[in-house]
Amino acid sequence: MTTLEAKQYLNNEMNLRVKLVEDVKFRELCVKMCKELGISASEWNKNKVDICLFIANQFIGLDAEGGTLRAYLTK
Repeated sequence: MTTLEAKQYLNNEMNLRVKLVEDVKFRELCVKMCKELGISASEWNKNKVDICLFIANQFIGLDAEGGTLRAYLTK
């Protein structure tokens, strides 16, 4: 993989995560997950972007190359 291909790959991967975080239903799911995990409202408010990106990274990481989540996000 060339440097340009690697940069493009990383850019595509980040765009998938950002697109997922921009989805309102996904953010609602993040809030629900945080409540269930006992994360306080204060902690959520201070770190919601990081928390959402972390969860998005976990979801996309679990979705195999060409999986349904990736297909949905690349429409």
